[in-house]
Amino acid sequence: MNRSGPPIGELVSFYKIPKSQILICHDDLDLEIGKVKIKISGGNGGHNGLLSIDETIGKNYRRLRMGIGRPASKELVSTYVLEKFTNTDREIINNKISLLVENFSLIFEDQNLFLTKITF
Repeated sequence: MNRSGPPIGELVSFYKIPKSQILICHDDLDLEIGKVKIKISGGNGGHNGLLSIDETIGKNYRRLRMGIGRPASKELVSTYVLEKFTNTDREIINNKISLLVENFSLIFEDQNLFLTKITF
């Protein structure tokens, strides 16, 4: 996951995908479990996968950030992001994913919507 950029870059190049049609979905420690934010461009927030993508294709693509919460201690982050979700957290995330799937076309409908962040 930390080296996502090269394969994504190859796909973008091979299929000539415009950045306006790219959506990168990723976890976010800084959002509470299940919270979603969608925006165009931005920093990587220390997310190594995003850093790799930014270095390969630039920053001007859509991002869907799904909150996974944060462990109590900074030292636990590496293990935390690899752990399985609790049943409660899994239910929250699955419900949010269902909502996103039902409304997926809206993410690409109006670029002007994304001049500010969309949150739900």
